[in-house]
Amino acid sequence: SMLRTWARLACPPHTVVRRLVVDVGLEFHVQLATASKLFSAAGTSTSTASIPNTAVAALDAGLPGALPVVSAEAVSHALSLGLALGGTIAPTSLFDRKHYFYPDMPLGYQITQRMAPLIRGGELVLGPRPLGGSASPPAVAIDYCSLEQDSGKLALARNPDAALLDLNRAGMPLVEVVTTPGLHSPEDAQAALRAIQMLVRALGVSSGNLEDGSLRCDVNVSIRASRDAPLGVRSEIKNVNSVKAVGRAIAFEIQRQSEALAAGESLGMETRGYDARTSSTYRLRTKESQTDYRFFPDPDLRPLRVSPAEIAAARTALPELPFATLDRLIAEYALDEAKAARLLEVDGAVAFFEETLAASPAAAAAPVADFIVNEYYGRLGGAPQPSMADAVVRPSVLARIFELVASNEVSRKVARSVFLELHRAGEREASPAAVDAVLDARGWRLAPLAADSLSALCADALAAHPDAVAKYKSGNKRALGFLVAHVMKATKGAAPPDAVSRELRAALDG
Repeated sequence: SMLRTWARLACPPHTVVRRLVVDVGLEFHVQLATASKLFSAAGTSTSTASIPNTAVAALDAGLPGALPVVSAEAVSHALSLGLALGGTIAPTSLFDRKHYFYPDMPLGYQITQRMAPLIRGGELVLGPRPLGGSASPPAVAIDYCSLEQDSGKLALARNPDAALLDLNRAGMPLVEVVTTPGLHSPEDAQAALRAIQMLVRALGVSSGNLEDGSLRCDVNVSIRASRDAPLGVRSEIKNVNSVKAVGRAIAFEIQRQSEALAAGESLGMETRGYDARTSSTYRLRTKESQTDYRFFPDPDLRPLRVSPAEIAAARTALPELPFATLDRLIAEYALDEAKAARLLEVDGAVAFFEETLAASPAAAAAPVADFIVNEYYGRLGGAPQPSMADAVVRPSVLARIFELVASNEVSRKVARSVFLELHRAGEREASPAAVDAVLDARGWRLAPLAADSLSALCADALAAHPDAVAKYKSGNKRALGFLVAHVMKATKGAAPPDAVSRELRAALDG
């Protein structure tokens, strides 16, 4: 579905429902992977925060006299994200207090950057560059990115009149990334959520996991009569926590708003929730205005100043960005877009792929990519964010397996069997020699077959199956598989399948 979305985004249409134009803006809350919270020294590790209210400093609990100190690591991560989005870094930015009263915010306000944020402008690239052209890749403009602290977390208690408060999350460092209302369909918004997730993971600034709230998304939806009309009245849907839910929430809201306008009702700004059970949104409250929040500069925090040297260093340290990687994989390795995109799904898979090819120049890129996706991905454990760092069979060992396939010493079926045996053994430090040890112990090496013998066997197969030959020549390429299987059976599996296929093609196409 990601590839279909990218293809559609190459020429993105506006979604029009009953002649109404849909506009969608997103607010991403990216939890930064730092050692401490944004303004306190409390830890942020999963193990520390697994027990409620154990990673809480005085400031996080709103205790009198506690003063905030900005985390330099959080600022560094925010700079990386802002620069990767192509934003402009403010040499001086300010922290403000956003007031609201709720049990999960003991201070009675949130420290954020509303008036003078750290980053303005830029764009979030939604997909690869359209094939075969110099056109720009699809993107949505960014309004601003700002640093802010997270709130705590409320949980239901057994007593229906009470709730449980966990302040471990209070004060966690966030970057709020706010797009313009430049998205125009549920699919656009889903592509944007996938894109920001890929980006923060590539930068290493966040795990980007939707499941545990490391990445959260608020969705703003409005509709208008035509593209030339002013933007409509928007509804904000809070904390939609999956790609599928974002699409369904927007689709429901489009329908709800269009039906209301068709019935002559007026729409008001409001905040809504999303019910995953019914794939619908529901009203929470009227939307607060800026006045309601009573923003003013935080008197306990100095202006945040970033020097040109710090910006230059952060820019130099940026890694290759996801869609640039995708374009390079397609250009350098002749991978199709689907294979290249799959390599971007797991952390470290691209580096693993390239390290394997570097260790075995004889290995073909496409089969190695397929092997990584099909054999490794499902064996990386049940972590929310799988990583190739957890792979048992390392690139040098995989390279040896493919070296033997390329030299026709083993078939691809045997290659998979060797991989599975090494994976089950669980020896991460195994050397390439372990591959040969398994083959010798099992007797799995193919016996060499003389070229003239192979030619004769292929000629016999063609003579014995004229129907398959006719089907192949009429365009049915599957007939080749039947002929390859016939030769393999005649050699009791000793013939290299790739060599058999080449020999048969040469005879059929000659």
